[in-house]
Amino acid sequence: NPEVEEFDVVARIHERFVATGSLIPEAQRLIYSNIARAISASKGERVGGNTEANIHVVDVGCGCGLGSNLLSVSAEFVWGIDKSETAIAYARQMFGRFKNGSCWSPQITFDVIDVKHEPRRLMAFDVVVCIEVIEHLCDVNPLLRFLKRCGKPGASYYVSTPNRNAWKGSSRATRPVNPYHVREW
Repeated sequence: NPEVEEFDVVARIHERFVATGSLIPEAQRLIYSNIARAISASKGERVGGNTEANIHVVDVGCGCGLGSNLLSVSAEFVWGIDKSETAIAYARQMFGRFKNGSCWSPQITFDVIDVKHEPRRLMAFDVVVCIEVIEHLCDVNPLLRFLKRCGKPGASYYVSTPNRNAWKGSSRATRPVNPYHVREW
């Protein structure tokens, strides 16, 4: 099947695809998996032991949607957004809520949005996720303002970036090795 040839494993769990493979680095997969576990654990805390709490998540900079898909296992609804039309087209094809004209996964959807130029007031979310995005931006303030706008009062925020101090070698401490990274913290 050409839709899935880039994946090592494709399985159907809870009526949606769960994939692992080279499209998401192992470190990011672990981050998303830990966030999904935190979402599951927080359900009971939010509503006095009711594990059916409706947790809504926004995944800012979702790329191809693999992380959003991992989060959708624990959340009631996940909205994956990215400024890349190509990445969102892929995410919709692989994990989107509609397949062949019928509803496939009502709890996940994807949209193209450039957070630096998004003036609309959007839905407020319980969990705001932004994994490995901030290091690509010259000015992080528009992203941070957007993330703040997306969260409900008391929302949980998960933002990650490569830790330059975790890498050996002096060149990484002064400038990013990845040519797409503007800054690393």
